[in-house]
Amino acid sequence: MTHVLIPIKSLDLAKTRLSAALDPPARSGLVLAMLRDLLGVLKKCRIDEVWVISSDKIVLQLAGDFGVKTICEEKSMGYNAAVNAGLHVIGEGKSVAILPGDIPSASRSDLIKLTSQVAADTGEIHIVPDAAREGTNGLFLSSSTLIAPAFGVNSFSRHKFLATESGSRLNVMPLASLALDIDSERDLQTFIDAGHVGSTSAFLRENGMCQFPLAGKERSVA
Repeated sequence: MTHVLIPIKSLDLAKTRLSAALDPPARSGLVLAMLRDLLGVLKKCRIDEVWVISSDKIVLQLAGDFGVKTICEEKSMGYNAAVNAGLHVIGEGKSVAILPGDIPSASRSDLIKLTSQVAADTGEIHIVPDAAREGTNGLFLSSSTLIAPAFGVNSFSRHKFLATESGSRLNVMPLASLALDIDSERDLQTFIDAGHVGSTSAFLRENGMCQFPLAGKERSVA
């Protein structure tokens, strides 16, 4: 079966692009709420193991509450470093799906499509682009050593190039529920408008964010 790896930044470093809308405690709360939503859906999927890697004890405690495996970084060394460390712990020859923690709309059906088991020796890579088709909101490797993941700006193009160069069979998967990652005020507004029900929407409602015209505010500043 497939392993799922979720790297999470330390809470004091997370979602700084939302600093105009959310103070540090609220940003931390949002990260934890989104992780709850993702872990809750993953528990409904047939997956071998779910792993959360972070240097933040609160994040790891939450992951442990969901019964998933945790990997503690002594110090946050960046997203790709966390991914590589997680893949090393999971081990070679395993099918692995790497997911960001900020996709609270993720559905069971789309996660099953991404993580469906294929033989490790097929050399198969699935890439889920974000809504702008610039970033990567899901990366499946039929074997954990097929490529070295390269998340960050324009990672969708980089991952496609690396997959092609490796000789792997590439499958681009534009999965709607995984397309939205929450990085900006406009992303928050899109999520709110979609009416998703879960921990993230409850957190935003409790903090009075569901009635605030976030996207309009962002456009007026631009």
